Amino acid sequence: MKNNKHLMRLDESRLEVKNEYGVKVLLFTNEEVPIENAAVQELIDMLEIQQTAKNFYKASYNYF
Repeated sequence: MKNNKHLMRLDESRLEVKNEYGVKVLLFTNEEVPIENAAVQELIDMLEIQQTAKNFYKASYNYF
């Protein structure tokens, strides 16, 4: 978890994943569980899909 700008420890068993997409993401993990930076980035990339879907919906809501 060290040096990852997306992770904020809420308490001894929860981490919040900060993201620009407004999706609340919690990881239930204590400090003994390693969190890979690459895994956090993959999660952020997946959250981007939600924004893309919203943009498609706004542009072509008749197709949804």
